[in-house]
Amino acid sequence: MKSTSRLALALSGVLAAAPVSAQMIRTAATGAAPIAGITVIPSGLSVLPVNHLPASAFGLGSAGFAVLPQVSHGLIPMTLAQSPTLPLAAANLVAAQTLTAVQPRAALSANPSAIGIAARTQSLEVGRFASRIAPEMKSIQQGATGASAKTAADRIFNPSARSGAAISEGSEVPAVPSAMITPKAAGLTKSNGARTTPLLSDVTYKAEVSVAHQLLLRETLTRRKAGWIRELARMGVQLAGPVAPVLTITASKDLPKSGKVEFMVEWNQGEMHVGSFKALITLKNLNPELRRLAAPPVPEEKQLAVRFKKTIIANVGGLNVETAVTDDRIAEFLEANGLRLLNKGWGDYEYRVSVTGGAQAAAMAKLLSGSDLVLYARPAALKVPEERQLEVVFKKTTVVDFNGLRVETAVSPDDITALLLKNGLTVLELSRDGVWKVGTEAGIAAEVSDALESAGITLYALPRKQDLPEDRQAVIKFQKSVIVDAGGILVEAAVSEDDVAAFLRGNGLKVVAAYGDGAYKVAGPAGTDSQGLAETLGKDRTVKSAVAVGSLTDQQIEASAKGVASYKGRPWSSTEYNMNYSMSYSYLEMAGATQAQLQKFSDLCDAAPVRGGGFNPWSGD
Repeated sequence: MKSTSRLALALSGVLAAAPVSAQMIRTAATGAAPIAGITVIPSGLSVLPVNHLPASAFGLGSAGFAVLPQVSHGLIPMTLAQSPTLPLAAANLVAAQTLTAVQPRAALSANPSAIGIAARTQSLEVGRFASRIAPEMKSIQQGATGASAKTAADRIFNPSARSGAAISEGSEVPAVPSAMITPKAAGLTKSNGARTTPLLSDVTYKAEVSVAHQLLLRETLTRRKAGWIRELARMGVQLAGPVAPVLTITASKDLPKSGKVEFMVEWNQGEMHVGSFKALITLKNLNPELRRLAAPPVPEEKQLAVRFKKTIIANVGGLNVETAVTDDRIAEFLEANGLRLLNKGWGDYEYRVSVTGGAQAAAMAKLLSGSDLVLYARPAALKVPEERQLEVVFKKTTVVDFNGLRVETAVSPDDITALLLKNGLTVLELSRDGVWKVGTEAGIAAEVSDALESAGITLYALPRKQDLPEDRQAVIKFQKSVIVDAGGILVEAAVSEDDVAAFLRGNGLKVVAAYGDGAYKVAGPAGTDSQGLAETLGKDRTVKSAVAVGSLTDQQIEASAKGVASYKGRPWSSTEYNMNYSMSYSYLEMAGATQAQLQKFSDLCDAAPVRGGGFNPWSGD
């Protein structure tokens, strides 16, 4: 034993690939005979770290890197030459115990980082073995003799004395499985070996990802768990969720200038939680940095456009209370209905989600529309021709009968949704101005428009494509308030949306366009003319003004265009010109200009030359 403890092994050249029997190893350990490719030297010589050994000692190849012999202990691959400085005594014991199979290992890579990655990984295995034989080493170093020394030596040299895995005399040790060379990340389990267990349990690699990069990713998932947990949370990965995350490494590459390695990663936690990100691993400290990428695309046929309500009425302790629809509540709703979030709507915008499994987008849209949280839902791929579209504006408030009393109440989103569903309408868009664009079945747009206007909550419903001649159109503007007689007392009363809707339907008017601030372009019933319509409507006390469409002359149009053209160029800025153009166009519309006259105005403005060769860039822009 003393002679054995005074030996060290120095690896030189490429070792023979043939398996080595247990008897041969024991013979080499006692110094009886050398094994080809292993040189036994006296222990008095110093053992250098691998980074201090000359390159020729490892058989440099054409790439400039050593072809290092690989040594396996049991099923754990290790390369002794890659370990950092190994104590002399440990080197002696490793030589005797771990060389149960010696086989050449090909050059790792022409990439300098490859050797460093493998060296760090394999040195952990050598350290672990040294820790297991520490008690026997201590016993021998303290001068154990006789039976005690023999027992300690048996435990060192015989694996079965420690692990129960006996190796029979002359038997061949099995080769290292290829799975150990190209590992798949182990699972996240609660064990005493948490520091050597990767964070994630299901990580797979595409063929394009090199072995060295796989080892690097495994090491950083093992040693930098806190950083990975923080970064994965930013990417939307829920480590504590009901479904364990699955990572697929699709590509990797070295970034030599920054000292990092880049990984392209796709992940999922079931069908509802899917995404991708770029992982940058710093070689110096193994810290991860993740950057979100676009999630894998979903076919439009499986997508839905969903708009959620801002508030709902919830029963709290027997009382109906208005509560806000929060992001957390929306997330729970999507999870419960098996919907994957693709794009979150900000403010009043729509959410874009996709169905999962065998669900159909059209059926899911009907199921969601009118539910507790959803204002409307439609298939993203739905296309409705313009002749089947309506623009509907609902009142903000209306007066209803409540136990014999006339009470003004707000028109709720639930009331609107119920009316639309009752008439079989699909919401296509809801503008910020409160205009609902809806789709109908073929050939019934006019009938549906009449049905909506007869409802108490509708201000007007306008078919997008309708034949309403200009010679029976007028532009009217309603008063803000009027004076009414209330039991002999003159009282100022506001002109409400109920008053406007009643006036429009009472006179058989169809809204052609809404200009805001109580102004509308309307068309009278068949048989009326624009001049007579304007005179009749202007007599009502709720109407402030009424102008027939077509009442402007061409000279007025030309004069207006000339005035706008005077702002086209220096000393005015383009902003000032565009502002004057917009105001003049709106004025002409309100004054009763026809579509032909409005087009003439635009053409004259476009044809006018730019004064001074351009606009003044220092005048307001």
